[in-house]
Amino acid sequence: MQSGAVQAWSIWDPFYAAATLAGARLLRDGTGLMPNRAFYLSSRDFAAGNAQALQASISALKEIEAWEPAHLSEISSDISTTTGVPAAVLETWFKRQKYGVGEITSGIISDQQRIADTFFELGLIPTKIDVSRAVVNGRNL
Repeated sequence: MQSGAVQAWSIWDPFYAAATLAGARLLRDGTGLMPNRAFYLSSRDFAAGNAQALQASISALKEIEAWEPAHLSEISSDISTTTGVPAAVLETWFKRQKYGVGEITSGIISDQQRIADTFFELGLIPTKIDVSRAVVNGRNL
């Protein structure tokens, strides 16, 4: 992209934020294709034996997520110092992010199952996966 040898590419943040700040133009984003989620994971044994610790972790994450939107410049500056990614790039990315810790719903399981099925059909994973089996008691703790 920088040299002009590549006319278009597919990329994720923070690289997307850096590219747009450098003048790249968005042609299309993934809106409507599939929700982009992140998950917090543990082994079944840990989840079963540490429910209170997991609840405390989730509560702490929710507090941070409530605090974060009013402190984007501060967070971006702090993380920039550690990572070397410019603070403006990080702040652009963070403004786009959708945060939130919530229950794993049947809709989320269904979305993840579609991804797993697609990966299997494309040969990216060797065996078919039942996503619902990865969820403890049909919900998160």
